[in-house]
Amino acid sequence: MKKPETISVEELERRRSRSGVVVVDLRSAGEYREMHIPGSIHVPYENLGQMSRYRDKSIILYCEHGITSMAAAVTLAERGYRVSSLKGGIQAYMAKREHTS
Repeated sequence: MKKPETISVEELERRRSRSGVVVVDLRSAGEYREMHIPGSIHVPYENLGQMSRYRDKSIILYCEHGITSMAAAVTLAERGYRVSSLKGGIQAYMAKREHTS
């Protein structure tokens, strides 16, 4: 099986406007409440089993730094999901946002 794709913040921005794309935050509920990518949904890493409702979607996962989301992407890809991981996680997203504002 090939390794799931890792995408940049710029690629995330391009893809998330498409229909059929779901952006998923894997962090804790408190972390999600504090800060998240607009339009993302919250499915904590320990609840990956709940992802079955998104099986027909293209899924972009993110966490704090991109390590947990890559592990989750591997697991979901092995189960047949179309999934990618945001390189650098929410930290990369926030850094890019601060740089462009």
